[in-house]
Amino acid sequence: MFDLSGALIDSVLYETSYPWPSEADGEGYTLELKNYDLDNSIVDSWYSSFIVGGTPGKKNSTEEMEIEAVKNSIMLFPNPFDEVVTLSINYYSEDSVIFKLYNCNGQLVNETKLQINFGSNLFHLDTSELASGVYYCFIETKKLRTTKKIVKLK
Repeated sequence: MFDLSGALIDSVLYETSYPWPSEADGEGYTLELKNYDLDNSIVDSWYSSFIVGGTPGKKNSTEEMEIEAVKNSIMLFPNPFDEVVTLSINYYSEDSVIFKLYNCNGQLVNETKLQINFGSNLFHLDTSELASGVYYCFIETKKLRTTKKIVKLK
């Protein structure tokens, strides 16, 4: 990172493979530092942006977002999938979830708002109208945000 005069003020050496976030490896996302006070040489200080195209030169998409991955979790399965994909959310409060599905060109192909309850929640999403291919799921609640890559096979 450079200041306005072009002087180097910070840098980081990262890898394009595990344990670094895979979404930031040519998948359309950028790396974002979880908190500016963290050591940026440690992989756990980073995650991928939640916005396709990333956030270079902008405020992080994850800033001010509370990540509670230990007690709240989101899964999509099976992957790859055919007609139906299941969204599993374990959540420790009542909330709503926004589910957005983007094709590999970044076009929004589905947006659904669902109500979730305390505990385990399962939603079966019909994808029969979608073509085969790679899709990116953006899933957001008040306390959790994640992006997942899924593949539809017919």
